[in-house]
Amino acid sequence: MIHQRNRQRGATLKCGDAGSGLRGWVCVLRDALVSGLIVAMVAWAWIVSQDPATLPVRKVTIEGKYRYVDEKELHGVVRDSLNGGFLSVDLGSIERSLEATPWIASASVSRQWPDRLRIDIVEWQPVARWGEKGLVTATGVPFYPDNAAQFQELPVVYGPEGAGGELVQRLSEVRDLLGVAGLTPRGLIVDERRAWHLWLQNGIRVFLGRGETDEAIARFARAWPDAVGERAAQVNAVDLRYTNGFSVLWKEESALEQENAGEKNS
Repeated sequence: MIHQRNRQRGATLKCGDAGSGLRGWVCVLRDALVSGLIVAMVAWAWIVSQDPATLPVRKVTIEGKYRYVDEKELHGVVRDSLNGGFLSVDLGSIERSLEATPWIASASVSRQWPDRLRIDIVEWQPVARWGEKGLVTATGVPFYPDNAAQFQELPVVYGPEGAGGELVQRLSEVRDLLGVAGLTPRGLIVDERRAWHLWLQNGIRVFLGRGETDEAIARFARAWPDAVGERAAQVNAVDLRYTNGFSVLWKEESALEQENAGEKNS
């Protein structure tokens, strides 16, 4: 019996067996202190990580194929958007700032340990001018860079909002139809009434009208060499809004009409 009591006195008390006495409260207090210490350490680590001085961003690299993007401008955008250190910087904010610049179609920003940000960009690729101040992509997305006026060699398209894709596709189709006559489209516009207007590289304006115009354009291209040919410089406009043919407005006729109009108004 004496030996058994000595064993019981030397037994280790577990917190799970402590009950509601003093030892139980000691265990509760110990667990609370440990949990509080862990929370404090996590909070301290979070606060430190938010300090830009902790692991600062020291390098920014820009990747991707681009011709028109100003790399110095992009670095400036990134610098203005940096709002934390390597761990805390808001990558989404930088991406949105980059994509707000005119030439950037998309931007992806990632961290590279220990102090580098990598930026992968995709640049808009213009296939035509959009009106007087913009450019448009092959998928019909208009954008407005400051240097749009430098792209005078591109054809012009313009129309209502959302018509960019249709206009770019239609321009390609018209180019193929006119190619048999050696003609090149310079501009294509669709107005609010869905009427189509075409300008050729040689300055001639072509009225296409509304609805299906492929047959009329193809007929015009086939007839061009014999109907106009070497007299192209004398043509002011062509009207394709006829069922079985087209009409030509010659420059001398246009000048005469303007002269007659002036006499009537005098």
